[in-house]
Amino acid sequence: MSNKFVPRIYIVGELYKSAVVEHNKSKAHYLRSVMRLNVGEQVFLFNENNGEYLAKIKTLSKSNVEFEVLNCVKKPYFGYDITLLNAPIHKDNFRFVVEKGTELGVRKFRPVITDRTNAPKVRIDKAREHIMGSVEQCERLDIPEINHEEKLSAVMRRWDKNIPIIYCCERGGENINDITAEISNKPIAILVGPEGGFSDDEHNWLSKQEHIYPISLGPRIMRAETASIAVLSALQATVGDWCDTINYIG
Repeated sequence: MSNKFVPRIYIVGELYKSAVVEHNKSKAHYLRSVMRLNVGEQVFLFNENNGEYLAKIKTLSKSNVEFEVLNCVKKPYFGYDITLLNAPIHKDNFRFVVEKGTELGVRKFRPVITDRTNAPKVRIDKAREHIMGSVEQCERLDIPEINHEEKLSAVMRRWDKNIPIIYCCERGGENINDITAEISNKPIAILVGPEGGFSDDEHNWLSKQEHIYPISLGPRIMRAETASIAVLSALQATVGDWCDTINYIG
């Protein structure tokens, strides 16, 4: 293989050596017209169940593409189970959170409507496009989920209290290292408020819940998107998959 960029393509079906798999018209157009690839050139195919495989284009037309699977290059891997509960923000900033959250290992995005949320409705279709683009770029194997937005109170009523929530407190809160030492090795959620912060009523309620841990964001007030990325990075560095070894083959 040359050093040129090799596309990564998510495949829903089974991947294994010598398999022949198909993809739809949109991917055929991408490979043919955007990437200018031809029959015989190589791509990477991946999914969360089978890992990642090197493959070559077997047939390519305007409406269809077939791949011949060659060999496995990365075994299946699931990182730390993180849910991001964040209030919707301006669409460009929300796109930033979705893209970077995907790169930082978020498994589920659950937008929540808070008392001070003042942002457009989340476009789930667009968010999924941004997620897929980030997955393909960052060499991730699984596709994060994204839910339609719900009121924070409704989400909290149904919440599994065995899953702790780190709540980003604008003022006060505990050191994140002290909190993660208590709740490591289990699924976790991060709750980030809107641009105007949580209301007093929300602060009061959240602070009384035993499964919700307020953490300090330091001496500076962060934008909502900055807080999301900062806490995700801190989690991955202390108890997440930055400490793991990924099993590449060959």
